[in-house]
Parts: sequence; C-alpha cells; structure tokens
Amino acid sequence: MAWIGKKASLVNKLFLYNLLLLCLVMESGHAQAQNIILKTGQSIVGKNLRRSGATILTRAQLGVAEGDVGYPVANIAKIEFPEPPEIAEATELLMHGSAAEALAKINPVVIAQSNFKDIPGNWWAKAARVKLSALSTSPASPDSELLISDMLNASGDPEVVLYARVRQAANLAGKGNAKQAIAVCDAVIKESKQPATLAEAWAVKGTCLLQQNEYDSALLALLHLPVYYPDQKLLMPGVLLKCARAYTGNEDFTNATATLEDLIKTYPGSPEAAQAKVELKKIENKSSSKPTTNS
Repeated sequence: MAWIGKKASLVNKLFLYNLLLLCLVMESGHAQAQNIILKTGQSIVGKNLRRSGATILTRAQLGVAEGDVGYPVANIAKIEFPEPPEIAEATELLMHGSAAEALAKINPVVIAQSNFKDIPGNWWAKAARVKLSALSTSPASPDSELLISDMLNASGDPEVVLYARVRQAANLAGKGNAKQAIAVCDAVIKESKQPATLAEAWAVKGTCLLQQNEYDSALLALLHLPVYYPDQKLLMPGVLLKCARAYTGNEDFTNATATLEDLIKTYPGSPEAAQAKVELKKIENKSSSKPTTNS
C-alpha cells in the first residue's frame, strides 16, 4: 500500500504547483493592469491603452467580440500604470557606464508614455529623467534640448517644470554661465519638494561652484546628496568624485582619498570609479614626492 501514499503525495504536490502557478499568473496580470480611475471614483481595468486626441481608448468585451471604449481625458483622475521595468534596467546600465544601451532601453518608454504625460499616474517624467542622464555625455544635443523643452511645457506637473529648469541650468554651466546656473538652482531649491529635483539642483550648484574653485561652498552643496538624498544613486558617483576634487582643491588629501576609496568600493562599475583610481594615484604621487624632514 506504500505506492498509494506516494501517489497521493504526488497528487498533492501537483495540486500545490498548479495553485502556485495560477497565483503567479493572477499576480502578474494584476501587476500589468492599467486601471483608469475616473473623477467619479469608478475604476476601469484598461487593456492596450492608446490615445486619440482628447480620448483614451481601451479594449473591452462588447457582447461576443472585443472593441474599443473611449473615455474623455477630462473625465480621468489618473491612470494606474505599472512601472516600466526598463526604467530600472536603463538606470542600472547607466550606473555601469553603458549610456548608449541605456538610451536604447529607455527611449521606447519615453515615447509610449508621452501620450499620457498630462494624465496623473504616467511614468513619462521619470523615464525622461533617465533619458536625459543617458544624453548627459552631450548635454547640448538636439534630443536633450527638445526633451527639456517638452518638460518645461508640462504644465500639469510643476515639479517636472522645476526639474527641467535645473537641466537648463546644467546646460548653462556647460556654456560657461555658472553664476546664472547657480541662480536658477537656488530658485528651484526654494520651490521644489521633489527629492530627485532637489538632489539634481544641489549637484548642479556644487558643480558650478567647483568650476569657480570655491571648494568649501562646493562641498557644502554637493554633500547634500549623501546626507539628505542617498537614494539618488544615479547622481551619487559623480557627486562623490566632485567632492573628492573639492577636498583636493583644499589640499585635504585625507578626506579626498577616503571619498575616492568609498566611490570605488560602492560604485565599482561606474565610469567615475575608473576616474577615481586615476585621481587616487595622483594623490599618492603627491604624497610620496613631498620632502621629508629630519627631526
């Protein structure tokens, strides 16, 4: 009779496996839902959402067939889009210096989400920020300027506009207008409540001050990120490198070395980590070339 027990055990395992599979499928389907929330409070499960002018269309069962059902944008409170996985994937690629691959990954998301950028719940702004980071090797590129312009016109979300102003400031700094860029950053810091925008503003301001050899003020600005905005990982390698340069400018080689070593340890795959190794070597050479005094 032992085989009966084994058979029952196998049946139970098969049942549990199928139940688990069903739960995973249901959970996956729920995660990918694009729920349309109307201003009346009604929730509609969206499918294959697309836009036609001032109307959002979704596929729905109409009798025995499927068809499009439209909802005016003016009647929609928000759309609960799932976060596109490409945002995290592109961010990870950027952390490892693969800007071209990150751009290829994030660009379709920016395009797809742009159709819904005036409706709360979209991921366009976050995807656009990642794209701008991917374009940062050529900040004055036409694509970068066009995307910043689009963000400046996002009247439905003032935080998106503020972020775009910071990116404009970064472009100004790149053209030698550091003082004007700092003024923009200061204004944004007073207005914004968004950590990503504030972190970017402090980073740009610190960069401008570093360019002017104002090392103490640069450090004060840049250190806002590791202290107050440590979650802004995409900015952190560049900020740590600039902090180290500010310390070096003050001839504080102890803190410069510690910061560079922290950068290499925490973000080993970043382009800044490779630069940090070079700068560490320069500091070592300076230290070894100092004349020794006899007591």
